Parts: sequence; C-alpha cells; structure tokens
Amino acid sequence: MRRGTVAGTTARLLAANGSARWRTDLQAGLKRYPGRVHVVTGSEDPLSPEGRSLLDGLPHATVTVIAGAGHHPQLTHPEEVARAIRERTP
Repeated sequence: MRRGTVAGTTARLLAANGSARWRTDLQAGLKRYPGRVHVVTGSEDPLSPEGRSLLDGLPHATVTVIAGAGHHPQLTHPEEVARAIRERTP
C-alpha cells in the first residue's frame, strides 16, 4: 500500500463501493462481460443473495467456496485458492 498511488486508489475504490450508482454500473458491466467469471469465496463470508443471483444469471460464471475461510481466503487458505484457480483454468 506504500507504493505510488496504491493507497489513494484503494481508498477511492472503497469509498465508491458505498455508492449505489457505482455498484449498479459495476453489475451492468459484469452482465455484459462475455468471458468466464470465477469467484472464490470463503464459507464464513458467503456471497450475498444479490451477488449469488447476479452470478447465477451469467452463463460462464462459477463459484468455489473454500471451507472454513473468511473474507480473505487468499491469505488464510492460499493452497486451496491456488487449487481452485488451477482447476478452473483452461
């Protein structure tokens, strides 16, 4: 977070996350995206019903749930996250 503009960019994106318009624009962009989407989440930080509904409407979306992981599975369960990515990479 100390390199260049990383901290400022992170703060700006986190602040935007609270904006209903930003979330609506992001969801619309995701619906238009033609490629594959793979979401990795922890069982202790499940997708919201809204998020699950959005992903269920995407033809090429998959979700992997890492058992016992929370909001940052890449930090707490790196091997499982790496395995999930390897298994979904063509």
